[in-house]
Amino acid sequence: MTTAKRQQRVITVVWILLSGLTLVSWLFAHSDEVATVSWHWGTMGIILVTLIKVRFVIRYFMEVNQAPLALKLVTDGWLLVLALALSTLYL
Repeated sequence: MTTAKRQQRVITVVWILLSGLTLVSWLFAHSDEVATVSWHWGTMGIILVTLIKVRFVIRYFMEVNQAPLALKLVTDGWLLVLALALSTLYL
């Protein structure tokens, strides 16, 4: 398999994963079980899924996966800071 076909296949798989994660977010938002426990946990679930989706978009659609290690670490660090800030606000 050529490199271009492999990259196209990876992008397709990531797109399918992103679509699946969107459905998971929707289930968190509309789940009665999550709503009865606490809205905080439902919100945190949606935020967690969103951060995972953002990492996939940064890595594969912005092609950071082919960038130098420093850029990968900076983007992951930014996501970690964002996750900590959002979890502090909602918990």
